[in-house]
Amino acid sequence: MRLNLKTQKRGVFKELDFPAVAEGKGKDRRLPVFRLSRPTTASYRAAWAQARRAVPGRDEGESEDEYIERLRETLAAYGADMPEGRLDLQDRLEGALEAIALTAHAAALLIDWSGFVDEETQEALEPTLPAIRAAMRDPYVAARFESWASSVVGPMVQEGNG
Repeated sequence: MRLNLKTQKRGVFKELDFPAVAEGKGKDRRLPVFRLSRPTTASYRAAWAQARRAVPGRDEGESEDEYIERLRETLAAYGADMPEGRLDLQDRLEGALEAIALTAHAAALLIDWSGFVDEETQEALEPTLPAIRAAMRDPYVAARFESWASSVVGPMVQEGNG
């Protein structure tokens, strides 16, 4: 089954702002805002499917270190990092998958944004996939988006509509 990850153009929209990363004061204050279509269980599942497809399997005879290095390169292309630390490989991979799925879900729902600028040029950024990935690498932006999307999709699943 193929699921459509293209942004919906009509329906119910939400403006999700990020006051903790706003810059400036008064009338010069730049408040980053996502304009999003409503998440659904289908959009959530499609994002997770995209994340799972992004991660390669381990090749026969490939050492764990070689696999981790290949994973790092693949994950970097999706804007995710391979977490370091004492977690086993599967737990570290789950963390990276969550980051990819969250970014894919944001990209699928994002209609437009404002307040996001290039650090070097200070020019407004268009919501391209690389720019969305960069925005979602900010822990605050990612957590705020995840909280909002979960608050919408979670009740649908609990009601048996998911």
